[in-house]
Amino acid sequence: MLGRCVTVLLGLALAVPAWAEGGSAPKTQEVDRTALREALTGAESYKVRLKAALLLGRWGDPDEDLPLLEEALMRDPHYTVRGAAAMAIGNLGNPRGVEALLAALSDQEAFVRRAARESAAKLARPEALPYLVLARQREDRGVRQVAVELLNRVGDDEARRAIARFLGDPDPGVRREVEEAMAGWEAETRVKALLSALDDPSYRVRAHAAELAGGYPDRRFIGPLTERLVAPLEEPRVQIAAAQSLERMASLLDVEDLVKRALGLPDREARIRAIVLLGFEGSPRAVEVLMRLLDDPDVAIRGHAVMALGRAGARAAGPKLSKMLEDEANERIRGLIRAALADLGAGPHGG
Repeated sequence: MLGRCVTVLLGLALAVPAWAEGGSAPKTQEVDRTALREALTGAESYKVRLKAALLLGRWGDPDEDLPLLEEALMRDPHYTVRGAAAMAIGNLGNPRGVEALLAALSDQEAFVRRAARESAAKLARPEALPYLVLARQREDRGVRQVAVELLNRVGDDEARRAIARFLGDPDPGVRREVEEAMAGWEAETRVKALLSALDDPSYRVRAHAAELAGGYPDRRFIGPLTERLVAPLEEPRVQIAAAQSLERMASLLDVEDLVKRALGLPDREARIRAIVLLGFEGSPRAVEVLMRLLDDPDVAIRGHAVMALGRAGARAAGPKLSKMLEDEANERIRGLIRAALADLGAGPHGG
């Protein structure tokens, strides 16, 4: 049925309109676009409106005639006219038309949806980027999924950053479309897009970017993931995803560099980030340094060392941690100590 409709429409596109019978096909500059517009908006016969739409797509003005074709695409009662308007918008070549074409992907008629999708693909170029990005606000998940596909066709860095923002989509199918697109990118392109997403204002984008980064281990992710993990006001789902990805990147960590940072830096926050990473690195050398940090005069440093030891699975730290529970200086971090002991499978007196 769809193939027959396409054939009929193409035949009509080549036909001479009723108001021009008896003459040869007009040249672009000779077309009476006013007559075509009047036919599209006012003719009772859907066949006349259909012809007008197709001919405006061939000979219309990309700026002046786009609104009329968009109106026909969204409002005309006959589905073949809506399909013809979709084809015409693609032929006009105005990238603004992408917005209406994406909206038409929710049309009840499969023929219209197909024509809209094919025309939108024609317009998938950098100039259409602002209109493709707006598709994130569409309720129809299929529209959002197609927008990701079209952004991937655009193919420049800005389009890829826009694709990464779809990682925050509530629908797993849309997120899967993003992941499949990213899997086909060069490694450098993918890293840049995910780094941008880790800084996104939406926690949903940050959470899924943090999760996905773990599948593409790269040292450049380590700093941003650590920031997400230790940020006091970060959303817990982001912190969990960041921690899981850092675990997957443990082999990329340089333990001696982290030791220097944890023991020698004057900046407390920088020391804390190094301590956190020592917990993921988890080697005997890392555990040795973390044990030393349990005696640091700064309670915040001690608290992070406690958590890092729990994460590293350092059962040898059990007796020391149990003893720390008895010290009033550790009152603020007793909850952390008990949690670490639980992680280690140790009771309050070691094990």
